[in-house]
Amino acid sequence: MTRQEIPNNTPAQVREYVQLALDLVAELDPPQDLREQVFAQACALYSGKQIVMVQPQPIDLGALRGNGHRL
Repeated sequence: MTRQEIPNNTPAQVREYVQLALDLVAELDPPQDLREQVFAQACALYSGKQIVMVQPQPIDLGALRGNGHRL
């Protein structure tokens, strides 16, 4: 298995993360002195990279022969 990071930091995604974090802070309604920290933590959690483990698939050499490739 190999580790693969899935980047998730396009401008549209960042806007979505910020909006999700704002919505979460509004829903939780933390005390005023904690709002900034809650917002920062929510942004960090939403925008974190997804890391997945990928199982490499064997190459079907027979399929390559059928497409005119010489092996």
